[in-house]
Amino acid sequence: MEKRKVILTLLLEGWIEEFFLPPYFKALSNSHPFDFERDNLTNPVHKESMGKTKNLKRLPFVSQSFLANAIQHKADGAEALLVFGVDLEWEEAGKPIQNEGDIKIEMQRIEDAFNLGTLGIDISTKILFIPIRCFETWIWYLRNPAEERGSFERISNRNLKTSIYGSVRSSIGHSRDEVKRLETEGFITKPNFDRLSTQSPSFKHFNDQILAYLQKIS
Repeated sequence: MEKRKVILTLLLEGWIEEFFLPPYFKALSNSHPFDFERDNLTNPVHKESMGKTKNLKRLPFVSQSFLANAIQHKADGAEALLVFGVDLEWEEAGKPIQNEGDIKIEMQRIEDAFNLGTLGIDISTKILFIPIRCFETWIWYLRNPAEERGSFERISNRNLKTSIYGSVRSSIGHSRDEVKRLETEGFITKPNFDRLSTQSPSFKHFNDQILAYLQKIS
């Protein structure tokens, strides 16, 4: 029996997520064909990151667009999934994040904003992910399998991005090249994601949601 196509609307902050998520999904399931759509309401010029605050404010408008498109996708015999990600961004949280309690408070604030902004979208067709500090944390852990859980999430965004890109600021080129290296060097595999889930609780939360969704539609 032919598997239904899955059309994923990606609502993201930066470029590394956009390049990473397609091979990530394909590594988890080769039985479903995937199409990926980046919603231009989130980052219309695709030249700079909109950031957490602006992306959360745009959610109601993005949700309307997703619901309209999902109706058409269903009529065409396809599944539709909304994937929305924002970094916790300790330096931009409005107040210093210094401990696990502060992390939980900020994550809850983001979750509340997400749920309010996506009212009307069934819970089974929307996924929120919140990398602790930033998405590059997951990339760093993926490249460093022996690193202990939580250890690198204490490093500043500046030092983290410099360690990955060789530059304080990322770019489309930096991000595309990094994901290509990860693919070429064999890091984007399900066993590596299983291991990454033991290092990063925020990645585990995301990965578990995706695995549950793929199981539901299989």
